[in-house]
Amino acid sequence: SREKLGVGVSDVTAEIAEQLKLKIPSGAVITGVEPGSAAAEAGLQRGDVIHRFGRTQVNSAADLSSAIKAADGQTQIVVQVERNGRLAFVTIELN
Repeated sequence: SREKLGVGVSDVTAEIAEQLKLKIPSGAVITGVEPGSAAAEAGLQRGDVIHRFGRTQVNSAADLSSAIKAADGQTQIVVQVERNGRLAFVTIELN
């Protein structure tokens, strides 16, 4: 995920879900965003939680990694993220 999107992620734990007050208590939480990366250009931030990547449900960091591999060749992808208890869809331009 770091090479393609420019983000570091980890699994959402019960503790993280509670801390971030998540509506969906699973997913891949962003632990860092590389400046100038596809994720940074799309406005993703540390602490955002990715729940969907394209049509794939993301319940863990491993799910996100698999979804990124499956999206190889696509130029843009829509992801569902949760930030501050709000769900939103964001389009990421892939290089």
